[in-house]
Amino acid sequence: MFKICIAMAGAVSAGAYTAGVMDYLTEALSLWQAKKEKNLSIQARRPNDYFEDPEYDASVPMHEVQIEVLAGSSAGGITASLSFIEANTHRNHSLLYDCWVNMADDNKGSTIQKMLGSEGENEINSLFNVAPIEQIADRAFENMEVRETLPPYFSPNVDLLLTVTNLEGLKYEIPFGNERSYVITQNAGFMDYRRKGASTKGFFSEIDLRVQSDRESLKEMTLSTAAYPIGLKARQPSIHAKYLSQYTDFLFPPYVGANGEIVPYQRPKLVPPKTVQGDKYNFRAIDGGLINNEPFGLGGVVLQQKDPESYKKEKYAIIMIDPFPYQEKKEIESKVDMISIGKLLFSALRNHAFFSQSGIQDIILTQFNTRFLILPSKKETNDDPLAAGPIFGFAGFLQKSFRQHDYELGRKNCQDFLRYHFGIELGQVKKKLESEPHASAMERFVIRKMDTKEPYAYPIIPDFHEEVITEPKFPKVKETEVVDEVAQAMISRIKILIKSIDKTSTRWLVKAEMLLFQSILRKAIKKYLKEALKNFI
Repeated sequence: MFKICIAMAGAVSAGAYTAGVMDYLTEALSLWQAKKEKNLSIQARRPNDYFEDPEYDASVPMHEVQIEVLAGSSAGGITASLSFIEANTHRNHSLLYDCWVNMADDNKGSTIQKMLGSEGENEINSLFNVAPIEQIADRAFENMEVRETLPPYFSPNVDLLLTVTNLEGLKYEIPFGNERSYVITQNAGFMDYRRKGASTKGFFSEIDLRVQSDRESLKEMTLSTAAYPIGLKARQPSIHAKYLSQYTDFLFPPYVGANGEIVPYQRPKLVPPKTVQGDKYNFRAIDGGLINNEPFGLGGVVLQQKDPESYKKEKYAIIMIDPFPYQEKKEIESKVDMISIGKLLFSALRNHAFFSQSGIQDIILTQFNTRFLILPSKKETNDDPLAAGPIFGFAGFLQKSFRQHDYELGRKNCQDFLRYHFGIELGQVKKKLESEPHASAMERFVIRKMDTKEPYAYPIIPDFHEEVITEPKFPKVKETEVVDEVAQAMISRIKILIKSIDKTSTRWLVKAEMLLFQSILRKAIKKYLKEALKNFI
């Protein structure tokens, strides 16, 4: 059995791209499974001569692949959670499409209008109104018809891994001499969910999607991983207190010596959090992407714990979907003013947090052909290929057509990934897939080098889609639909925020200043939006 871990990076509104990738990936697995099942039924009926059956298709690869881990951060965490729900439930529509493309659009208004309004907002806790986002979450987590068994291309023990930033953090005492200890704080948190009844090695918390309290817990953690700092409301998830000891075991596992023996050591001791009440641990959480935005290392660690044999033999692949990969700036500044140094300081702290995340060392010690990266790619532009890219990744909230574009681009990029990149070198196929492909399957699906057309790899997931997806074109919108309307909505939201700060509503000076600068502010916002969205107007 070949195992797959999918890590989904934070992406703000470009989560629609990641959703498109996941939609096509699971669709391809479903199509392939149907082809395999037809062959398997013939094999069961004619075990000794199934090749002679005219309906048996020898060109269908018969190796087994399972998604073992779904790891996500921020917008990637939402997509991972939705993918987990889709795998575990029967639905007559795509949850990924509904939540990421339709969002909160309806006849009452668009998503951005609602996020910049105050309807349904009980208290001002963030720059944006999170009520429409919570409504999307409510829609996703209701009316679940839970499957008895998962589709065969998902492991029955599939893990859902969601990163969060624990604002209080967990404190650990490191013992020193003379009865003293040094306290460290771990703010990079995560939750690892597995459906109730799953039984295998690993580190996880059971969840039963048929139980409302379990659904509510998962929903709150899903909202927590995407609680963009200040922009969206911080969350207050609650988890079972026993998870704290599991988490300590994860952070400080047994130390294995050179000869394979367990070497005892005095592990750091968890300082009991004050927010533990009974069997529940409550904490305040924000966006997991603040500390661990690309959780491929964490996903690899969980995969290794679950199936150390497959990990050791490298019969697995880690796919990371990253809508906004890091790119070095072409120009390096040498300024030492406070603003420049402040920006570098924030960047340094953020980069260090990413570099030290769990599992990176284990991952980079393995062969590079166990790691794959899906990035937004589009031939028609040298600029950002995503419609959600402008405005620091928030542009996707402005228009459904922007999200639709990115969703379709995700599907297109996933098709190209499966057909031209996601494969095993020919000399390693039998070792990693535990079977020798039939000659007709090899001829039908072999991956060739782009330049020489020389065969070099065999696909891990063969793609049976007949249609070749064309690249979506950037949508065009009227300036009044985005620039004018959004600028006005932003002014209205600013008024709401000021009013919430000035709770007495009697400070005439604040009101006068707002009226005085409103025109200037509107012009500045419109100018910025027009420049940021120039490719779409």
